[in-house]
Amino acid sequence: MKPWLKTSSLTLVLFGSLLACTEKPATSLSTEIETRETSVEATLVLEDASLHAWQLGTASLQDTAYSLQALQKAIVVLLHEHSEESLALARQQWHESHKRYHNSAIFLAIGESNPGLFGHLQTLTFNVDAWPIQPGYIDSYGVYTHSGIVNDITVPLNAEAIRRQHGFSDDSEVTLGFHAIAYLLWGENGERRASDFSEAKSNINLDTAPADLPANRRRVLLQLQAQLLIDDAHVLLKHWQFSKGQLKSQYEALEAGSRIELLQAAAAHLLQNLIQPLFEQTQGIEGAAATNSETAHNRFAGNTRAMAAAAVDGLDRLFADPKLGSVIILEGERVQWQTLLGELQDKLKAEPSEQEDFSPLLNQLVTLLEPALLRNVNPT
Repeated sequence: MKPWLKTSSLTLVLFGSLLACTEKPATSLSTEIETRETSVEATLVLEDASLHAWQLGTASLQDTAYSLQALQKAIVVLLHEHSEESLALARQQWHESHKRYHNSAIFLAIGESNPGLFGHLQTLTFNVDAWPIQPGYIDSYGVYTHSGIVNDITVPLNAEAIRRQHGFSDDSEVTLGFHAIAYLLWGENGERRASDFSEAKSNINLDTAPADLPANRRRVLLQLQAQLLIDDAHVLLKHWQFSKGQLKSQYEALEAGSRIELLQAAAAHLLQNLIQPLFEQTQGIEGAAATNSETAHNRFAGNTRAMAAAAVDGLDRLFADPKLGSVIILEGERVQWQTLLGELQDKLKAEPSEQEDFSPLLNQLVTLLEPALLRNVNPT
């Protein structure tokens, strides 16, 4: 054999041996490929689900914005007719709009459960639904018959001034949002009359211009607040909906698994820190004068129970969504979660009882969320 041929043969033998040593068994390679494919598929599922959840939030906030147009129209009718019927319709539309807003509570709770990333959301919601409020900061209250912006002619009634007064020195100094409007519509103990919105044309006190009379200032303030509420709801929607919006960009910057964990934490926060206190504040008391607590959410408008039911309905829709159900709650816990949430909804929609206790249901729901929160939903 020629020397060069001998060397080439040896090289081929060695190269073949190296391949034999490094080549993985077919079954091991197949398993690795399947694992990678499963991981990629799981990542895509999480990505799709988490983005879909944000779209559900967009739709819910859009619904609120549309509803506020109807509230504004009802207020315009009230100011034109100032009849008890138009006042009742304005109040009814206030409740409808407020409930639709609280259908979004699971999404809005992100700001409170994770203020480090979504503190801006708290700023936006403070303009829309700030509470508790100091009623005397807005209009007369109790023995203070000349208190509030309605009676303070040094405060001009324009958007800039009203926004400047909102939370001026304390968070309870509220001039914007649902609850500032509610106090004007219901007044103290639900005793507001439609005639309080009649235009004052005669000026008994010659030193006071007609525009400065409380009745006229109340009319201007209510109409202004209705428009500012629409504006603030649209600002919130823009930050949520559009790619350059601060909220959406922050959400999309997170990994898909972290987005799901964010929603789970928001659900736990909603149940523990928002839903439960509502019942402790208003248990057994409903109607227009649910004033057993100064911090009761619907202190002047009443019907806090329906508002809480709206928040739970929104939570249910998120967790029951086909794209989200498989990733937002553990598979083995899903049926029990839906059963308990259904019981909570039934209780909220039933007649209130002084003996009812929502704590066990709420605690069980939060307990079911705990293993999902601890789960690493980011596939490896």
